[in-house]
Amino acid sequence: MLIGVYVGDINPLEVMPEERSYALAAEAKMQGSEVVFFEKSGVDYKQRTITGMVRESGAWTEKTMGLPDVLIDENLTLLRDLNKDIPEVQFLASEVPLLRYGLPNKLKMYDQLMAAGEYRDHIPPYSIVDGPQIVFDFIAKYNDIVLKPVGGRQGKGIAFVSPRGSYYHVAQHTTKHKFNKREFSRFVSLIVREKDAKDAIIVQPYLECRTNSGQPFDFRIHIQRDGQGEWSLTKIYPRIGNKHSILSNISQGGITTDIWYFLIVEYGERAQEIHDTLCKLALEITKHVNSFYPYPLDEVGVDLAIDRNEHIWLYEVNAGPQTKNHEWERAKNTIAYAHYIANKAATKELTDKLYLLARKLRTALDMLVNDLDKSNGVGLFTSFSNGFLRIKDQLKPRYSYLKESKLEELTESIVGLIEELDSSSSSEFQSLVIKLHNEYCLWLETLEEAVCIPKPESIQ
Repeated sequence: MLIGVYVGDINPLEVMPEERSYALAAEAKMQGSEVVFFEKSGVDYKQRTITGMVRESGAWTEKTMGLPDVLIDENLTLLRDLNKDIPEVQFLASEVPLLRYGLPNKLKMYDQLMAAGEYRDHIPPYSIVDGPQIVFDFIAKYNDIVLKPVGGRQGKGIAFVSPRGSYYHVAQHTTKHKFNKREFSRFVSLIVREKDAKDAIIVQPYLECRTNSGQPFDFRIHIQRDGQGEWSLTKIYPRIGNKHSILSNISQGGITTDIWYFLIVEYGERAQEIHDTLCKLALEITKHVNSFYPYPLDEVGVDLAIDRNEHIWLYEVNAGPQTKNHEWERAKNTIAYAHYIANKAATKELTDKLYLLARKLRTALDMLVNDLDKSNGVGLFTSFSNGFLRIKDQLKPRYSYLKESKLEELTESIVGLIEELDSSSSSEFQSLVIKLHNEYCLWLETLEEAVCIPKPESIQ
């Protein structure tokens, strides 16, 4: 099996962390496959080949190969609208099964979760900032507030605002400013941009989520799909910031430590309870978020925090979480899920063909229903049963890759009816054929649903 890794106009090896590319290549070999890292210029859509780098004999080697069985679009570039007219990009997006799909920004994610309602209590109050007044309203209601860019990553652009007397103290990471009301109003006006989904600013109350020694902290829970396509916990770890900072992000100078050490220090005998609650909630939120989309997500980072009242808050759900300290754990699931997606795609190709054959068998069964005399229908029945049993044998190893359904159960039911018909008397034959016809129509409808896997047209 060949797994492709792609980021766009440059070879992934030049921009990916070295440990990530090496971990993916090594894990692929351990799971019996190969990884090729390639860029747009390496795609020959006329010859249906790609040229990229593979790991051989301890070194990266350039090779020209056939199309990958599955593609990891590492930077989520293939489905963006700006690439819709590039033939190489469209060729890849249409010809190779994709492993990764994106998520919307913070504002869209909050809006979707609030509309669904199930996890409303875990989402901090928020509003888009269209000018200084909404910020003053939040300050009046919550006192300390936070301003965040909805498209921001790694804690960049976040500002903590704390009113003190007639002044407004603004902290951005470890940088601090002091404004009077007029200056602060001007500051807000400067950072507010047009209401573009990528550039908007949201305001939220500041949540007091600090350790017993006063350091800001939250938990990153990294969740991935495994080799069976099921969600599984890859890593949970605390992110702890400087006590003089408002941020716990590692990219902004925060640190991490062992999850159990942290929980025992902060929560003592309740460490196991807190751990299980965080993991359970993160998995539930992940499944809930994925239900918003017609395509499967492959991995998410769920950021949760616990305030001084031990209420759990959801900061963010993001795609492609930072994995600097656990690339090998990530690679294990990434490659296993790549195998699952490739097998699922191969299953769909096979079952699409089987569906066409199954529809032809429906014609033979229709003819049999129109002539219920057993002596006249033996030939048609034999053709139908032989054809169906061939389909059944080819489907058997593929059930785990099909959309969840009652297909296997219905298949066995029809096999049972075929066996009954084969040994039935003339008087039983008529009623059993009608029953078989009804069961087969339901089976055919279920097969059609099982092989239908919708894909998004584009991701912004």
